[in-house]
Amino acid sequence: PQVVLIDPGTLATLPIRELRSGLAEVVKHGAIWDESFFEYLEGHVDHILRLEPEAIKHIVRRSCQIKAHVVEEDEKESGLRAILNFGHTAAHAVETYTCYDRFTHGEAVAIGMVVAARIAHSLGMLRAEPLHRLTRLLERFGLPTHVPKADPGVLMGLMDTDKKTIAGQVRFVLPRDLGKVEIVSNVPRDVLRKSLKESIEL
Repeated sequence: PQVVLIDPGTLATLPIRELRSGLAEVVKHGAIWDESFFEYLEGHVDHILRLEPEAIKHIVRRSCQIKAHVVEEDEKESGLRAILNFGHTAAHAVETYTCYDRFTHGEAVAIGMVVAARIAHSLGMLRAEPLHRLTRLLERFGLPTHVPKADPGVLMGLMDTDKKTIAGQVRFVLPRDLGKVEIVSNVPRDVLRKSLKESIEL
């Protein structure tokens, strides 16, 4: 495109649930690429939810910059661009499990990001602090971080059929820290089950 025009004022027309759902993707951008942006979100939750113009302009602009940079670097989705799928592997399973009528896409992605962070923590890739910060920020934005009364075995089966699965290996985008992720295809089944169980409400 020659130019992209965005009117942040249209956000005021959204129901609050849809606004919060969109913010899950904003949090994702900070989590995969830019820790300072993640920190900005942590410090401006109330400003963002009140749709204060400067905060909204900043998060829209920075989210666009991050996504554009990733796509420009990998237009054909041969590698780097896959990091934009952070949280989506588990999210797709959650959406299918709940017949697409329990969670919005953003809410499912929020849950999926926490599942991915729990996997990374269990594998020793991620410290506890960034896991807790990610979970806390999503909750402060009013997003879910757990699935109610789900069967982890069924969720695992749904992940096995995800479109991103390659040669029978489920691919996860896992965080090493805030702003740093990598693609992992060989997550042990017991680690995946444990991380899902920790993300299911009793």
